[in-house]
Amino acid sequence: MAISGDGRFIVYSAVKENPGTQDKPRLYLRRLDQLEAKPIAGTEGASTPFFRRMTDGWAFSSGWA
Repeated sequence: MAISGDGRFIVYSAVKENPGTQDKPRLYLRRLDQLEAKPIAGTEGASTPFFRRMTDGWAFSSGWA
């Protein structure tokens, strides 16, 4: 899990609720002023999210399949 420098967002890796056998972890973004997290497209298999200090962006590591 990563917390943005301004404290407004978290990004975390999770498997969706009731996963199938082929489902992989993906990243979810949640604004801390909202209850629902949203999946981030293109992050299937991702782990170790982090926010970059010099920008407003985030990044992540992904394993090899």
